[in-house]
Amino acid sequence: MQDPERDPASCEVFMHAIVRAGSRVLGLYYLLTAYVSAAIMAGIMLLITAEVCARLFFNYSIPIVLDVGGYSLFIVTFLAAAWVLREGGHVVVDMLVGGIKGRPRLVIDNAVLIIGAGLSAFLAYQSGIYTATCWVRGDVIGYPLMIPRGPLLMVLPVGWSFLALEFLMKIWARNVRIKG
Repeated sequence: MQDPERDPASCEVFMHAIVRAGSRVLGLYYLLTAYVSAAIMAGIMLLITAEVCARLFFNYSIPIVLDVGGYSLFIVTFLAAAWVLREGGHVVVDMLVGGIKGRPRLVIDNAVLIIGAGLSAFLAYQSGIYTATCWVRGDVIGYPLMIPRGPLLMVLPVGWSFLALEFLMKIWARNVRIKG
């Protein structure tokens, strides 16, 4: 009789349970980031509308519109990237591999996921170093807003980390489905 703690079947069941629970927690986080991203986009829309009205009726430009709009789009991009990957909302260009079927296509798809995970993890690390450097130096974004750059850039390593994690989840899910 085999030791239940070393039984591969019970370990696999345990791993499935862990991944399912983690996936649910990530799903809630992604839903939150999607709503925050939508709220930021609505804010950008209102800010640009105010800018257009101010120029049209008062011949006045709101000085912060360009900076706030640009940094808001940056934040939305990294907040929502992992959610978009999970939902399959990203753009797929498969002109080169569209005609490939079966195992070769599976190998290519897995290679793309592995490269995506590795690149995302590398960029999470590098952006984390840059963010920490900006934070320690006390870098600020200049006129018209004096915003500390470090806290603003925190979205970079966080976004890249969740993107890497989502790539890893896709790899795991794909290979468990193939195996089972």
